[in-house]
Amino acid sequence: MTALEIFKKRMLNSSGSTIRDENIKNSKILLQSTFYEDPSFNPHITFWESDDKLDCRIFSRKKSSNLVISTIQTLLDSNLVVGSIIFDNNTKEYWLCTNLFNIGEIHKQGELTLCNYTLLFQSPEGVILSYPCVDNSTNTIGTDEDSVLTTLNGVHRVKLPFDENTKLIREARRFFLDKYSTTTYAVTNVNNTTFNYGSKGLIELTLQQDSSYNRDTDKNGVCNYFEPITTPPNPDPPDETANLFANITGNTNLKVGYSRTYLVNFSDNDGAAVADVDFEWNVECNFADKITQTISGNTIKLQVDDDSLIGESFLLCILVDGKNVGEIEITIVEGF
Repeated sequence: MTALEIFKKRMLNSSGSTIRDENIKNSKILLQSTFYEDPSFNPHITFWESDDKLDCRIFSRKKSSNLVISTIQTLLDSNLVVGSIIFDNNTKEYWLCTNLFNIGEIHKQGELTLCNYTLLFQSPEGVILSYPCVDNSTNTIGTDEDSVLTTLNGVHRVKLPFDENTKLIREARRFFLDKYSTTTYAVTNVNNTTFNYGSKGLIELTLQQDSSYNRDTDKNGVCNYFEPITTPPNPDPPDETANLFANITGNTNLKVGYSRTYLVNFSDNDGAAVADVDFEWNVECNFADKITQTISGNTIKLQVDDDSLIGESFLLCILVDGKNVGEIEITIVEGF
């Protein structure tokens, strides 16, 4: 048996795992123990959509063409995905995650692109949405119908998260692409497949400058602005007690030492009977604790046994949603 085989056997006997599993386990332990101490760890990062904190390392910041790129590293259980926008609360910068990989089941590592513009547009309901994005403008060469080469100026490619709002963007949709909201661009191509990574991914819009600026409709930072659709507030529910009356029947003299039963029936303004009313019996006086009450549906049985209450009166009421819809006055009299 070789030395390597002996090592493998001892490891399997001690941990029951493979060398690969043991290496992954040890690497994760080492990473977690040093992750927060590394100079590249950034404690100021939150998710743009939720403001939840993201523990991450950001390093290797560099310029690539017109864009600024950085490398990001997170622990394996982070919620970062391609298409996530994160915010650095220290530098006040937004970053778009443009690729991300699981590195050996130990951690995640990928690429961030610095957002250099905020795209404004309206939802179908008219709410103005504000999306940090990556705008890359280029000059491209094309041919016209006579096969003459032409330079197409003002072509922009904008990357955004692919989500429930951006997926509604179609060709010919117009946007402002300048700091002063005077230069408008129209979408000539929507690419939502090339960067379709993971659960979110990216959408890339190709836009070309148009000459359709209209100060009456292109305003508030969006093109073809329309007033938000407002939903009128729900009307207050009708007061079901407004036309409800309670008729309590029973002897208005309650003898000490004897019980009496009282019955309630309900009707509306026209005197028609109303059934299935949710109500409460209520005795109003400062000695209610000395009145025995036995309730059974639409009836209540009352009894007083204290002679000192002779001559006192109280109200027997019916409450519906806390409102008094009927009452009678009952007097306590001497028992014969």
